[in-house]
Amino acid sequence: MENPPESTYCGKCATRLDSSREPGEPLPSVTQTLHAAPEELGTGSTFAGRYQVIEELGAGGMGRVYKVHDTKIGEKIALKLLRSEATLDRNSLERFSNELKLARKVRHKNVCQMFDLGEAEGTRYITMEYVRGEDLRQLIRKVGRLSPGQAVAVARQVCDGLAEAHRLGVVHRDLKPQNIMLDEDGNARIMDFGIARSLSGEGITGAGAFIGTPEYMSPEQVEGKDVDERSDIYSLGVILYEMVTGRRPFDGETALSIAHKHKYETPEDPRKLAAEIPDSLARLILKCLQKDKAARYESAQALNADLALIEGGLPTMEKALPKRKSVTTRDITVTFNLKRLVVPALAVLAVAAAVIILVKVIGGKKPSPAAPPSSGKASLAVMYFENQTERPGLDKMAVTLLTTNLSRNEDLEVTSTQRLFDILKLLGKQDARTIERSLATEVATRAGVKTMLTGSIIQIGGRIRLTAELIDVKTGSIVGTQIEDGTKYDDLFAMVDGITEQVGKQLGGGKSVGGLKVADVTTSSLEALEQYQKALDLMMRWDNPSAANLLKKAVEIDPKFAMAYAYLAMAQLSTMISVFDPYTDLTEAKNTLELAKKYSDRATAGERIVIQMTEALLNRDITNAAGFGRELLARNIPAKWAGMSILNEHWRRREFQEGIRMAKKMIENDPTAGNAYNGLAYCYAYLNDYPAAIAALNKYIAVHPDDPNTYDSAWEISLWAGKYDEAFRYADEALRTHPAWIWYEGHAGLALIHKAQGEAARERFRRLERDSPAWRGTAAFYLGLSYLSDGRHREAQTEFLRAPGLAQENGQKRNEMMYWFFLGEAFLIQGNVGQALAKFEGAEKASAQYYEHDFNPVPLTRRLYAGRAFLRQGRIDQAVSAAEEISRVIKDRGLPAEFLDFRFLLEAEISLAQNKPEDALRTLGRASFFARHSSPHFWRAKAAAEEIQGRWDLAADCYRKFLGIITLANEEFYDPVRYFYELSMADYNLGRIAEKTGNAAAAKDHYQKFLERMRAADPGIPEVADARKRLAALGS
Repeated sequence: MENPPESTYCGKCATRLDSSREPGEPLPSVTQTLHAAPEELGTGSTFAGRYQVIEELGAGGMGRVYKVHDTKIGEKIALKLLRSEATLDRNSLERFSNELKLARKVRHKNVCQMFDLGEAEGTRYITMEYVRGEDLRQLIRKVGRLSPGQAVAVARQVCDGLAEAHRLGVVHRDLKPQNIMLDEDGNARIMDFGIARSLSGEGITGAGAFIGTPEYMSPEQVEGKDVDERSDIYSLGVILYEMVTGRRPFDGETALSIAHKHKYETPEDPRKLAAEIPDSLARLILKCLQKDKAARYESAQALNADLALIEGGLPTMEKALPKRKSVTTRDITVTFNLKRLVVPALAVLAVAAAVIILVKVIGGKKPSPAAPPSSGKASLAVMYFENQTERPGLDKMAVTLLTTNLSRNEDLEVTSTQRLFDILKLLGKQDARTIERSLATEVATRAGVKTMLTGSIIQIGGRIRLTAELIDVKTGSIVGTQIEDGTKYDDLFAMVDGITEQVGKQLGGGKSVGGLKVADVTTSSLEALEQYQKALDLMMRWDNPSAANLLKKAVEIDPKFAMAYAYLAMAQLSTMISVFDPYTDLTEAKNTLELAKKYSDRATAGERIVIQMTEALLNRDITNAAGFGRELLARNIPAKWAGMSILNEHWRRREFQEGIRMAKKMIENDPTAGNAYNGLAYCYAYLNDYPAAIAALNKYIAVHPDDPNTYDSAWEISLWAGKYDEAFRYADEALRTHPAWIWYEGHAGLALIHKAQGEAARERFRRLERDSPAWRGTAAFYLGLSYLSDGRHREAQTEFLRAPGLAQENGQKRNEMMYWFFLGEAFLIQGNVGQALAKFEGAEKASAQYYEHDFNPVPLTRRLYAGRAFLRQGRIDQAVSAAEEISRVIKDRGLPAEFLDFRFLLEAEISLAQNKPEDALRTLGRASFFARHSSPHFWRAKAAAEEIQGRWDLAADCYRKFLGIITLANEEFYDPVRYFYELSMADYNLGRIAEKTGNAAAAKDHYQKFLERMRAADPGIPEVADARKRLAALGS
């Protein structure tokens, strides 16, 4: 049967029909294989004059693999012989060589190192690291399937290796269990980087063929489209699926049938095959297996971050791999069996448009370039340097050093690295491995500079050359070239000094500025600088924990590295919000910053201001922090927290319009500034402009879709606005797009509580407890809140009693401590003062296990809660004594004035007990913004004071705070038990207020809502009986 002329594929064997084939030329078969190399090496023989053969490890489509002793370096390595050169054309060999040169740069503990491609005795060969162990395929066959914890542990290591390879531009393209080695130390090692990509050309496989293993190929590989790191993410998703279920998502009789399934069929939910798989892990796997690569994780780092969250919720005992015997690399699958590797390539072209979408979302038009600096100084951006040495990262180190040193020249205005990174983010190029001249020009134009500095670092024999070019941004012409030479990598510092002087002289009107030695304001250690540089890259991506580890290494190498200490202090602080949390111990960050101050003579003038601003923040001195922030911005130094320090000052002063202006200015300077969108949204929310707040948050989500805070803020402000369905939608959307964000199960449940759907909420909390052992304490506590809000206090108490023990089991000392407080509050609500006081004391005892330094605010909290308990018993004198003790503890421990909020909250309740509502209101007026923002006791006391004085509208406004201002349950001075109890009573209280104002219809509506919520409440709750009585009197 002949194929019709218009056919693309053979109707019999599915081989692609090549239209360029000459008449009579035979068709390449889909089952075509690469012939094995004819050479066979005997044990004890020597190959290429240096490789003594120890044993043969395996044979496959590419040839044979041997374990050899390299006599030149004195180590065991693996040697892979390729088929003879006659079957590889020149272009294929050149491409193969280039790919392996690139793959050779991947050096990571989770990657098997590729060494070289060589030729000897008429045979091509590859040398690589020899690894002793077994491959993942063997392990799966031996144990059937891995536990979720074991699978996640392996996958995380693979992600680490992939991340490093992808950073260097290397995509594996044939990731599979056979290519993942588990060595004797338990490390996962990725094998054969660079080979599959090298084999994808026509010279090796024939036209229309594609290299890859069908069972693990991404849909775009099946179609023959361009692939990137997301193709490796897909393959890793298949491997994860196989690890936890014991089978692959797609199998078939032929390579083509399997490829077809990858392209068109939906994989079965892995939970149907293994019920013990957590929902979060199943969702993560299915996200990796999305057909559209844009819907997958965008990077190995993003995938690894979610895996880490899932791993944290799994029992520790699950994470160890099964014991295995040691085997040699003979057991690694080294074959490239092209019966399964080659499938027809479907030629379909796809174009990615993520940047266009981003620009549309955040403003609908292309952002305009920034206005040029108005100082009159020469403006400069140090853009990029090409690294042509064998030392990775030398290019970024050069950029950092040049930016730092040139910024010391008073005649120059140098744009910060952070600012340039922010512009790259806006363009969607923050992860670009190389920056072309056109992109550099675009970034410099947007930065508003007139000149940019680019260049290269070249290693020629024993010499290192640093070449820099000054380029006029507007015309593109080179206005100056600078060259410095060295003999070793450590000469980079001196070479930067030389370039600094030459650039300064040229841009400074011929004036020479000598003596600016960059080591004086950074470090003289290249190793310390390398750790510091990597840490800065991570901090720009908000990965503070990883950055902190690198910065600790930097200061170990150079104990006088001032800015490494400064950034370490910031990383230890984690987020700026931490300074507002009264329970966060800032001692470690303060101690670190003291070292930055000690060595601050080794920092630039601008960096010293950054140190001062950080110190003010750590001292919770918001006013001075904002002052330093303004000084930094006035000097055109856009430090990471400068704008936020100013915005937080406006927030604290309740200057929300000023805050809006500041946030908009931050966004104008950096349209990707997520914290600015967040601050803008909360300013709008405090002005009750919820549509504007949600619009800002939707832009925040669009700009930073992988930041969990985006959805958290949208969820929270939706609750503020009373849009409970929207809050629930944001929580579910977060779970759908990021399966590892398991805490959003809790968010969804809390939204359902606000909707008076207690049983539906409990379903979400039970799922959280079932699937995430690390969240069991939180889930139990949330279950208690759901029962409490339904008036089922006995069941609530049962769940609250479970929470501290579960937190203790998981080593969550802060949670354990706070659960004791909240449990005591639950007893206090029921009138059991003795039990309440005992729980408050238990919280203080637990705090001694939590805090490692002298800082401990829990004695203040205990006195606040105990004082309120005393008032419940009518013991006003003891409550007054508790308030006085709060002031004494603050003074003795040198705590900031903000901690007086604990006293003000107690004194307000004392005034109410004394029937002095005006005194209560005056005392509440002395409390900080943060108490107003986050304490349910503040609003409960204010509601009572306003109601006593007959100010019904003001009292009603206070009671409405408990219908969605969720910050009263989860931030700073929070108390979720008090908040959700008041939520359960809100309609009852609002009904009473409506009655007093003569609004019978509103009163009836509130009482009906209250009684509907309380339909299964415990008997004996007086408000329930009173609501029924009042409703009857209103003529329901």
